[in-house]
Amino acid sequence: VARLTPPVLLSLAITVELVLLFYFVVRVLEDENIRWILYGGSGASYCLALSCIWITNLVNPGVIPPPPNKHTIEDPEDTVNDDGEKWCRTCKHWRPPKATHCTACGFCMLNYDHHCGVVGNCIARDNHRYFIALLGVGAVGHVFLGIGVGLRIVKAFDDYGSDIWTHWWLYPMFLAAAYVVYLTLALFGFWAFQCFLASTGFTEKDVMGRGRNPDCEDVRQCPSNVYTLCCTTSGIEFRRFDHPQGRDRGYLWFQ
Repeated sequence: VARLTPPVLLSLAITVELVLLFYFVVRVLEDENIRWILYGGSGASYCLALSCIWITNLVNPGVIPPPPNKHTIEDPEDTVNDDGEKWCRTCKHWRPPKATHCTACGFCMLNYDHHCGVVGNCIARDNHRYFIALLGVGAVGHVFLGIGVGLRIVKAFDDYGSDIWTHWWLYPMFLAAAYVVYLTLALFGFWAFQCFLASTGFTEKDVMGRGRNPDCEDVRQCPSNVYTLCCTTSGIEFRRFDHPQGRDRGYLWFQ
């Protein structure tokens, strides 16, 4: 249940945003064409965002399965080998250079980016694309929301003129406009940051945790990195629900 709580709350939050937009903003606009553009754009963004939220939460992010005989394996003296692989004392195996053990999920993850408490899952090799799509769709959806709120405020000035400040509902509308502008800029900024890192073959963990930064050679690898991000399918079939390390961590029976 705890693992599903974040996506449920996020889904409820964007649903409330959509309902408020439709009821208090779009339906009172006079231009029918603008109304249908806002209905269609925000509705499509909402559906895509919901899909990305739940796919990011439910999909296997890129777990490295621990060996079945892990309890009989002793830790080596050297925890880093000649290939740059590090030994995981919890999972009892060597993990590749870009892999990291997530204490929240209980397993090592390939191409680990970060653990996202907002969607309730690790962001790693096999769900990174959906997380980036969620950020982009969320930003676009809030652009539609901002346009609607802006047009509603403009309509209020046209309708009431100098008496507009006597209408109490305008003040929450200004707060909503500030909230939408802030959230849109934040989502676009994080989306651009994630796109840049993914296109250069880097992760947030590389930059923030390991102190590595992309160079010109990494930038030249952009086409192959984008193809890997978008088109590579997962070859890992591993049920975390059945494994001792996955117990009491909120995994569903099919995960």
